[in-house]
Amino acid sequence: MTLLLPSSTDPIHQSWADFVSQASESPAPCRGVPGSGPPPTPRVAVLDVRESMAFEMLIGLAGRRMAPVSPEVFVTHVLTIHVRDGWVVQRAAFEALLERVKLAKRAGLVVRSRPRSRQPYGVYRISGPEAGCAPARETWLMSMSPLRASCDCRDFLRSSLGVCAHVFAVLVDVAKGPEAELRAHRARALTPAIDWDPVRPLHGDEDPFERIRTAAVMATTMEGDPSPEESSLPAPLVLSSERSARIRAMASWSRLHPDEVTPAARAVLDDLEAEVDGLGRRAMHNERAMESLDALHRPLYAYQREGVARILSAGRLLLGDDMGLGKTAQAIGVCHALHHVGEAQRGLLIVPAPLKRQWAREWRAFTDLPVRVVEGDPAARRKIYDEASAGGFLIMNYELLRRDVALMALWAPDIVVIDEAQRIKNPETKTAQAVKALASPYRLALTGTPLENRFDELASIMEWVDDRALAPLWRLRPVHGGLREGGVMALGTLRARLEGRLLRRRRQEILTELPPRTDTVVPVELTGAQWCPHKSIGRSIARLVKDSKRRPLTPAERVMLMSLLTKQRIVANGRAQSDFEAVWPMIEGAAPSEAVLTRLSTPKLREMRRLLRSLVVDQERTVVVFSQWRRMLRLVEWATRDVLRSAGLRSVFFTGKESVRARDRSIVELHDDPLTRVLFATDCAGVGLNLQRAATVCINVELPWNPAILEQRVARLHRLGQRAPIDVVNLVTEESIEARIASVIQDKRAIFEGLFDSDLDAIDFEPQETWWEVVAPEDQRAA
Repeated sequence: MTLLLPSSTDPIHQSWADFVSQASESPAPCRGVPGSGPPPTPRVAVLDVRESMAFEMLIGLAGRRMAPVSPEVFVTHVLTIHVRDGWVVQRAAFEALLERVKLAKRAGLVVRSRPRSRQPYGVYRISGPEAGCAPARETWLMSMSPLRASCDCRDFLRSSLGVCAHVFAVLVDVAKGPEAELRAHRARALTPAIDWDPVRPLHGDEDPFERIRTAAVMATTMEGDPSPEESSLPAPLVLSSERSARIRAMASWSRLHPDEVTPAARAVLDDLEAEVDGLGRRAMHNERAMESLDALHRPLYAYQREGVARILSAGRLLLGDDMGLGKTAQAIGVCHALHHVGEAQRGLLIVPAPLKRQWAREWRAFTDLPVRVVEGDPAARRKIYDEASAGGFLIMNYELLRRDVALMALWAPDIVVIDEAQRIKNPETKTAQAVKALASPYRLALTGTPLENRFDELASIMEWVDDRALAPLWRLRPVHGGLREGGVMALGTLRARLEGRLLRRRRQEILTELPPRTDTVVPVELTGAQWCPHKSIGRSIARLVKDSKRRPLTPAERVMLMSLLTKQRIVANGRAQSDFEAVWPMIEGAAPSEAVLTRLSTPKLREMRRLLRSLVVDQERTVVVFSQWRRMLRLVEWATRDVLRSAGLRSVFFTGKESVRARDRSIVELHDDPLTRVLFATDCAGVGLNLQRAATVCINVELPWNPAILEQRVARLHRLGQRAPIDVVNLVTEESIEARIASVIQDKRAIFEGLFDSDLDAIDFEPQETWWEVVAPEDQRAA
């Protein structure tokens, strides 16, 4: 049997004043709370949403997926809470709700207990199909029209839907009962003494405490103010103007009267009370903690001390300073200060594998606190953990964390620092899940590129720092846009919600004496031998792009599309790279004569000879050459070897193929050997390395997809300690995919700067259905 909505005389279709007037005449009391007011009313007065086209469209979208619950229950609920937010948000909210329905059915949730009376409204306990496998969730159903429920699960608290999988399980249970329609719609709504509105406002910053509702508040009209006499709650809960005092009073009262406070309200009050207590505790220690920084072996700059102070005060922070401003030094300063005041006896620093030893060197240069690099087989690592159980700091890489996450959770670090935090931008990866399994009281995420492609990547990082900051995630695209939507909007809301949890300073603001940087694009011709395969691959890309407009691509098709795009980029680099396995054995021992270079159809090699002759030999500068592919770097090294040797100079490599010892040797020689003047590097050198004292030129053989990666490369040179002007040279093959990638980079950079480095609220650009349409040739996009 399905649940049907009642007639249009229900409160959802009445004005605020009429609803409050009628409800206050005969309120349905909450258990043991005499004089409780009526249930919360809808946010705005609405017409009958069932007469709208949106209602009809969402009913069609629901189909039978919500059975045995009538889809009208959820469609009306979504359209009511988003009545003024437009179709895009309404559909996104409904699709997010459908995901909760799917989750509930897949989990096989079971109702373990129900209200004692035959009334459908009251307290339910929900758990998985196996009794005792996990604690049962307490879920309240308070009304069907409007739909009002409460649960203390994380999804209910963060999704801003007012529904979770547990609530759906309750509705299924009600729908299956005898005379379900009659019981559900004749029942009187349940009114708690304290409730919490789960739907976060779309725009602006907000305090979740402002969504706490008491019976007195719920009994007033929009114009009225509650008075103590209208409430059954103690006066401090109503009268106190101090936020922290009201939070503590309400949290204490809710623990004494749990049956009169909804589970969501209890959970929110507990969280807020913990935040208030944490702020007070940290404030007691902060002065001594900051004084301890004077004992560091190296002094911190004023802006770095300010960063440490912000982290100590917030407890959890995303430090998004520009690359080159010393995020590592600030992280070490925080660990040193927290250990000094007894707040962090154990600390874990998670960094990319190539940077572990560099972090250890930096650590020992700043502080005498014990630190160990985690490495070795499982037995050796377990020994390290056991020896550090009494206290100390560990440096480990992300790969080892994935293997030892259970041991790390048991080790229970007081502070966790993650370097290059963009490693957790995809919440579905094992790396992100391992990091998010560490629930330390102090958390510090370091990245100079907190936003690389989409807002949901930033949200994934923030989910570990503070999962409330950018919640709910389903709203990000419909409310804030992106590349596909043709622009971004409501950036002010994102900035406001990030303000307390993100600190970002730009190099030009801090390092006023940083030498100038000059960016130059060097156009490279696309030869006839490149044009044919480039065009052929483009046609295959166009077919998949055309299919993607009609239907979602299958996983295999998406993999194929990515492979084709990569092949097209390789062809744009040159035929010598695309045919490397056949070409390399023939040229490895040969000289790069003009005739050989011409036959290779790789004009970038000739251009690199010219650039290195000018920059390295003639100008006597040191150069870092970046490429995504080591094969391309080998070709460039072969093509320029005689240019360097003729001047008595040499080059070194820093890629994933070299051992850690070989990479360390390359860095030492680049700094200390005056004859080592070129470093050929892949993007494993694009993070963490400090090359500002060694090089003044960065050459990108091809542009990466992401402007953040491009900036990471440049920041190895253009950072604190650099004294000479910097040149950045980007090779771009004309009339190829590379020229279109340059356009994508501009749009992505505009989004990043719009959010973090300006006060703009919106940015417009040409919309694209999918990111791969941007890089598809114009004459093939409509194919």
